[in-house]
Amino acid sequence: MKRILLPFVIASVSLAGCPKEPGRVETVLREQAKAVMAPQAAAPAGEGGYDVKLRLDVASVEAPIGTISNSEELWSYLDEESVRPLGNAGLGRNGIRAGLGDAETWPDLAEILQDLTGRPFTKEIKVAELGKALPLLLKTDQPMKTIFLSFNDNSLTGSDYPPGNYVLAISFSINPDDRSQVMITAVPQAHSAQRKVTYIKSPAGYNAVEKPTIFSFFPLAFQLRMQRKDFLLIGPNAEARRQNSLGNKLFISNRDGVEYETIYILIPELLYQPSR
Repeated sequence: MKRILLPFVIASVSLAGCPKEPGRVETVLREQAKAVMAPQAAAPAGEGGYDVKLRLDVASVEAPIGTISNSEELWSYLDEESVRPLGNAGLGRNGIRAGLGDAETWPDLAEILQDLTGRPFTKEIKVAELGKALPLLLKTDQPMKTIFLSFNDNSLTGSDYPPGNYVLAISFSINPDDRSQVMITAVPQAHSAQRKVTYIKSPAGYNAVEKPTIFSFFPLAFQLRMQRKDFLLIGPNAEARRQNSLGNKLFISNRDGVEYETIYILIPELLYQPSR
């Protein structure tokens, strides 16, 4: 898990997209991957005196459906058992696949992704506060959808969801006995495009705020513990080909009659700021 002390500067870094040069022992891609996973400063000593935030580097890449999700070579580098489901609907049976990786596996995995897709990653950076969910936007401006959840007892439950966006809500906590270890909790959600007015109390009185209606798929919530320099890869599996699966709605898109899948790589970094 990468960590730095605030104040800090956030800069955008390209993770892939550089061609290989014959004869080189390491490709440019490997060098960039090493830079992303480079050792960082240790956590501040002591238990108190610092506010903690989580910086999340998010890399994504798109390819024709099945290109990444069907690559057992890629998934062999990841620990899928470390991703612990919290609900009674398994990720796999609903079109979602996720695995944990570390700094040692990342360069090889990044190169496999480059070979499979031939495309650079798209990257964004988000910052989450302790105790607050961070919304990772997966798909936007979606029409009304019908989604069926498949449960571990082989039952199905279906519902219609209004037009809007699909999101992975991410929250984190820190292991007090090992401050390098972070517990990530993620919940898939649908956010309605239509907003409703709610009132929030502030020192100056009540403020009117427009918010979407949020539908949380708690049966597919999951958790994992991440050590320093670990990363999470999440995307679809073969079940996402079902049009009414949640994995399809989160990770599969259709353009000009061709279906594409998107995978996401999440690299967390703890940020420590002296308390005021």
